[in-house]
Amino acid sequence: MTQDNEIVMFAFGVSILVWLFANRKQLSSIPRHHIPLCAYFLLVLAWFATILEGFVWKNGLNAIEHLSYALSALLMCCWAYCISFSEIEA
Repeated sequence: MTQDNEIVMFAFGVSILVWLFANRKQLSSIPRHHIPLCAYFLLVLAWFATILEGFVWKNGLNAIEHLSYALSALLMCCWAYCISFSEIEA
């Protein structure tokens, strides 16, 4: 069963994803901007999997959801690591 807050979270997430896509030229000034964008895309994928698991393939989508969260966090850690050392070297 899907809860209302999951749908609202996904709707906000997709709205922000559309905004990010529309403003991708401005975002390119952020160092290694593709890494946090991929991390955010994985979060939106996790929110989508959360909604779908209420209807079909519960165990598989639950695994995809949690894997997406973990990979998103890992990407953000890698991005923080990369930009922290690129700022020192520059």
